[in-house]
Order: sequence, then C-alpha cells, then structure tokens
Amino acid sequence: MSIKMPLLALLFVAFAFGETHASQVATMEGIGPVKIGMTVKEAEHALGAKLDPISPEFYKECWVTSRSDKKDRVIQYRIEDENIAAIDVYPRAAETLPLPIPAIKTAEGIGVGSTEEEIKRAYGKSAKKERAPYFDETDKDPEYWIHVDNPDKKLGMIFDVRYGRVLSFSVGTLEAINRMEGCN
Repeated sequence: MSIKMPLLALLFVAFAFGETHASQVATMEGIGPVKIGMTVKEAEHALGAKLDPISPEFYKECWVTSRSDKKDRVIQYRIEDENIAAIDVYPRAAETLPLPIPAIKTAEGIGVGSTEEEIKRAYGKSAKKERAPYFDETDKDPEYWIHVDNPDKKLGMIFDVRYGRVLSFSVGTLEAINRMEGCN
C-alpha cells in the first residue's frame, strides 16, 4: 500500500499541474488535443482556453491566433473559414529572450533545434528540401523549408531550417502551410 499512495500522488500532480509530453506531440493531423479541421469552438474546448487573434486586424475568413491565457505562446493557430487550417510552432512568438526551445516534437522526435540530418533520418525520401521563398540566391545563409507530405497530399509538415537546425515548424493542410505568411 505504501507504493500505491506515492504513485497515485505523482499521477495526480502530473495531470493536475501540467500537460504531459504525449499531449504535445505534433503530427500532420495536429498538435496535442487540437486537430486540423476543428472549428474554433472545438479547439477552445479541447484546450480549455479561448483563442484570441494575435493582431486586432483580422478577417473572418483567415486569421492567426493563440491562447488567450498566454500558455504555450510558441504555438499559433491559423484559422481559415472558422476551422483550424495549420498550427505553427514558432519560438519567436514567445517575445522573450532567450527564445524558448519548445518541448513539442513530432512522433518521430523532430522539433525546434533538431538537425537537418535528423529530419532526413526520420522521414527519408519523403522529406523534400527547398529554399524558403523569402530568401533569394544572393543570401549567404538562407533558410530552407523541408516538406513532409502525407500520401494523400492533403496534410503535411514544413520544417523551417537555417544553419542546419530547425527554427520553427508547421503542420496542417498543404495549402495553408505552403503560404509564406499566415493568411497571405
């Protein structure tokens, strides 16, 4: 009985005071409890928090949001036609220095700070590299996008890589994640 009580206490603390690592796994279908295609209300229910536009200027058809309670500031949700179209893991959104390295990783263990080689090992030939559209041929240290699409070509992931390491990444519909900026 003495072993059961500490174990139960530990489980209580884990569930009461924080999200488990498993709840923050990124797949092409979403991150943690939020899935691509959910309505805003469904995502808010899954998160237990409201979503507020990041900028006061937004269009009902497309806007970028984050949790209103300021938790998980590195996660941004792109809303299109009232549904989650993409989820971005973007440390620069945290607005703190040093930038946080989020614990959010794909099921294959890839996240911010992972190397380009780790992406290649995890995804093999399905990982396709291209120069990020906002860099041109004259840039000395360009960023690259490494795409991993699902077989039906509806969902995917993009890893934003510079100096051989992941800076940020997105999951969602191919149309949404292939846009250079949120709703543009």
